[in-house]
Amino acid sequence: MKENHQTTTAANQLHLQPVSREDRGNYTCSLKGHEKYPSSALVLDVQYPPENVSLSVVPSTERMEGDSVTLTCSSDANPPVHSYRWFKFKMDARHIPVESSGENKEQLNITNMMPTDGGSYYCEAENSVGVANSTEVSIIGCITLWMILRVFERYTVQEMVKKDEYENQYNNVGIHGAGPQGHAPGGSEEQGVNSNPVNPRTK
Repeated sequence: MKENHQTTTAANQLHLQPVSREDRGNYTCSLKGHEKYPSSALVLDVQYPPENVSLSVVPSTERMEGDSVTLTCSSDANPPVHSYRWFKFKMDARHIPVESSGENKEQLNITNMMPTDGGSYYCEAENSVGVANSTEVSIIGCITLWMILRVFERYTVQEMVKKDEYENQYNNVGIHGAGPQGHAPGGSEEQGVNSNPVNPRTK
């Protein structure tokens, strides 16, 4: 008899085939009609590899440059997962290992995010029975958009500075580039008058 369940059989054996995780629990046996006097309990532990491996992201998958985000990997496994590994999926199909934190490395913390932190992440859960991967989670969106806005802002400021410098240079040329009208810079009003008149001939 399983704890909280009763099974009656004519033989002195109980067959479970195939065994499933629902069969886990404490089992006892007793003579029919003497159920008040069961045997000592036998613990049946059904082990299975990680299943339903999933990722949760806090606060969200769309982050700004300089923000922080935490990815947490979880799964259903017996025995419990003893090791989590993290990977980042690159556009060239490479899977890059990523360092994580926590007792079993179940969390991946990304702080002071940079554009290079954007991409698809997944975790690998392992116990003594097997290994399984989660689906990918993409950390993108506002990071790229933020950088585009930053580049556009810097470009606009640079163009405004160049425009101001050009106007200043043009105004300086207009002020200092020519003298009064009709006179060259440094000229004299008596320019063109003979300074050595010829003495009149004496008759």
